[in-house]
Amino acid sequence: MFSLLIRSGRLRRLVDEHAALRREVRTDPLTGLPNRRALNEVAAEPRGRLGVLLLDLDQFKAINDSHGHRVGDELLCAVSDRLRHLTHHAETPFRLHGDEFAVYLGEGVDAGSAAVRAREISTALADAPFDLESGLRVWVGASVGAAVGECGDLGGVLAQADAHMYRVKHARKADRATVAALPITGSSPTARTHRDGAADRDGEAA
Repeated sequence: MFSLLIRSGRLRRLVDEHAALRREVRTDPLTGLPNRRALNEVAAEPRGRLGVLLLDLDQFKAINDSHGHRVGDELLCAVSDRLRHLTHHAETPFRLHGDEFAVYLGEGVDAGSAAVRAREISTALADAPFDLESGLRVWVGASVGAAVGECGDLGGVLAQADAHMYRVKHARKADRATVAALPITGSSPTARTHRDGAADRDGEAA
């Protein structure tokens, strides 16, 4: 009986270790979001049609260059947290690499509803600043592309979403967008101007 308990305990530990390893290889270590591998597995399940959003941040490289990689990492984590709050119960955000994220929209999504969600998430990301642990308040937008396709063809769906994202980026002129990163204290008047400018650009794109 005692030996059975020992073997049972060892088996339970092995199962737990396997589950922990499985989570680790499917999780982005910086943001805690599921990674590209996790998205591949979700999209490979036989669920029919799938909807995906693809987004990247405006001028993220400029933020890294001006304020350092620590601030860049803090911004990526803050964006990830906001995406968690913005996504609905059937949706899942992923970090693919760098400043590129994806949102899996779930089953039964059509092109129209995917486009609506792309606009909603783009607006919500740009609508309020990100307060970072380093003491900076950052206003930054994102270009979001949407695509719908068959499960098992994630590469094709992402390629469509990527093409749409760059059309949106070009229309918004995001490569010339102003990105504000100011101290949190006393930043309101100037930062407000930057934020309103970003909102105006999004309105023009819509």
